[in-house]
Amino acid sequence: PCYLQPSEAGIHWHYATLSDASDRPIVIYDVPGRTGVRLSAGTVESLCETTSCAAIKACDAGLRGELLAQGRIPVFCGDDTAFLAHAMAGGQGAISASAHARPDLFAAILRLARTDAVPLARELFNAVLPLIHALFQEPNPAPLKALLAQAGRIHDELRRPLTPAPRTLARQLHALAAALPSRDQVRRMERQR
Repeated sequence: PCYLQPSEAGIHWHYATLSDASDRPIVIYDVPGRTGVRLSAGTVESLCETTSCAAIKACDAGLRGELLAQGRIPVFCGDDTAFLAHAMAGGQGAISASAHARPDLFAAILRLARTDAVPLARELFNAVLPLIHALFQEPNPAPLKALLAQAGRIHDELRRPLTPAPRTLARQLHALAAALPSRDQVRRMERQR
């Protein structure tokens, strides 16, 4: 729950209440940098055992690693800069802001990491890493929306108090995205591995 910093018991109650109110599976979202609260692996496992919580988007590296090692719950990476390491450790994927810019590239990195083509996965991830860093120079989702708007995919609109990304950043994002391997290049790279 936003802005409250509840205890583990309060977090468990919150997700259980959401689960009871929904006929859909729920993905737990652990983002201590925004909530100020850290979830334990025990709370996550309990929620997945007793409610319709089916997976977790984990931003905290320690929790991601612990849950991946236990292997009982699907774990999605919530830290875009950790995506490759997460994929190589057996993570299910990511719920990623950056992936909106080039979903094909992130999907290829995941496939390559899963098929032990780690050098190629690393090459692609290193190519996209400067864009990932640039996308977080301003509060998310302002830079991403600027980039997607430049591509004609959305309007660059934000709810206040968020403000649009500065034009200099928008130009930098455009240049970084243009420097990425094309979709055809990524497909060729995957076929050649």
